[in-house]
Parts: sequence; C-alpha cells; structure tokens
Amino acid sequence: MSHWPTHCERCGADLAKVSSIMSKFNQDTICSPCKARERAHPGYREADEAEIAAVRAGDCNFPGVGCPPVLYNPPCIAEQVAIVLEGQEPNPTVQIALCHGGVFTADPVLDTDQYRFPDGSELSVKRTNPVRCTVLAYPNT
Repeated sequence: MSHWPTHCERCGADLAKVSSIMSKFNQDTICSPCKARERAHPGYREADEAEIAAVRAGDCNFPGVGCPPVLYNPPCIAEQVAIVLEGQEPNPTVQIALCHGGVFTADPVLDTDQYRFPDGSELSVKRTNPVRCTVLAYPNT
C-alpha cells in the first residue's frame, strides 16, 4: 500500500500524468499548475520564508502557515494567466493577458504591468526573465 497521494490535493489532477510537489503553505501534495497558482498568491513569499526558517531551526516536519482557502477554489482568470505565464519570457505577457480579457489598470511602472480581468481579479506581472506574477485581487465570490 502506497502512502503517496495519487491525485493533487487541491484540484484532483492525476499525479501520474503531471509533476507534483509539496505546498509551501501546508503539507498538501499538489500538481504543477496548482504550484503556479500558489507562487502567484501574495502570501507565498512569507510562507516560503517561514518554511526555510523552520528547517534551519531543525523542524523538518514544519506543517506550514496554512493554505489560503482561495487556493482550493477553481482558478480565477488572473491565476489562469499566471499559470500560462509561469516560466515564460517577458515578451508575450501583454498579448497573453489581453487575450484573456485583461486591461491595463496602471501605466507600466519600470518593469511591471498590472491587469484587471472581467471576473474582477487583478494580476501584477513583473517582466523579469522568467516573468513573476502576483495576484493582486481575487474575484468577489
């Protein structure tokens, strides 16, 4: 009997067909698209830093800081765009966001674009190589 999960604990994806990794927020085993959503969550950096601090302090079974409930919901448009942009070069980001119904919410500031999508979600795209995405707002659901 295997103790390894066979499906993503967030979306239910078959882990025999996609790569998997542990969440930074909790001890869920998640698929690569759910990991991209997690990385785009505004609390990801703090969760990552908390895990690193715990491991350095000797806690190799750190349970995490707790997963935000929004990550168990279906992805909003901003998260869908973040999944598409994960690991991409900065050049196609504007076209991809606009194709998903995004509109600029602010003039580009140095190396960052911000978009609002029809469902009310908002995304910040930092034009690094690869791009870094942060969801600024989730839909009011």
